[in-house]
Amino acid sequence: MLKVVLAYDGSIQAKKAVGHLSWWPASDLDVVLVTALRGGPALNDVGDAVEVEPTEKWRAEQALSVLTADLKKIGVAAVGKVVVGDPRDVVVEVAIQESADLIITASRGLNLAKRMLLGSVSSDILHNAPCPVLLIR
Repeated sequence: MLKVVLAYDGSIQAKKAVGHLSWWPASDLDVVLVTALRGGPALNDVGDAVEVEPTEKWRAEQALSVLTADLKKIGVAAVGKVVVGDPRDVVVEVAIQESADLIITASRGLNLAKRMLLGSVSSDILHNAPCPVLLIR
């Protein structure tokens, strides 16, 4: 059984990364889909401070729920996790917690200026991962 942590943000590139799961027999995969939400001050529906906007979290959970159901239909064992934090850290932490054999992540292909300004999530994951990383472009 191959334990895979797949970073998923709903982008076209992330959906492409999910498609690469077809490289392995479905019955050999145990997939953890991870969506990282950057925290920040937000208010819930009764005005209490929360670490992430509830609607954003709900949308992420719904997207992962649909995706895990689709994967299960084709025989892939899959669970989804929505975690608050920087994606650079969250994906690596989940891979460590899950004893992952592989991380799959997508690259958005930022140009040099944007990479220098924003940094590269995929580059940080590559450098800090506890296991091999499959980077999808």
